[in-house]
Amino acid sequence: MPLQRNYRFVFKNELNDTIQPDQLKLNARRWKFDTAGAIQFESSETLIYNQTGSLVDNAFVAITGIDNSTSGFLGGSFMIRCEATGSSTTGDLICFYETSTDNGMQFDEEEDLTVGDNGRIVAILSLDTVGTGSKSFRI
Repeated sequence: MPLQRNYRFVFKNELNDTIQPDQLKLNARRWKFDTAGAIQFESSETLIYNQTGSLVDNAFVAITGIDNSTSGFLGGSFMIRCEATGSSTTGDLICFYETSTDNGMQFDEEEDLTVGDNGRIVAILSLDTVGTGSKSFRI
């Protein structure tokens, strides 16, 4: 599946601890075909998301929707980085990929319009000690 015109990522914290600001980041290096039909990569890695608030255990956070209509990226390599917050940190950080068919007004949400696990799981980052974990995935 290629990157859609409007998409976003949603994270669910199942780490049994709160993720603090600046401890969760998502970077990407996306690609598309140029006019000659050759693969053209972004010139450098792009920071797509940096957690600015606290994300408590068993909560979701959705990044701002990405409008892909101008750049026209078809795919990319993505890297999640998350720092464990303490000795009780153990579990998973789940990343979902959601799309929109109405120019980013509404994403893969349920009828109650809540952010949740409505998209496609693209990565699971498991952490079990203090330190930084990372997980890469491709779309």
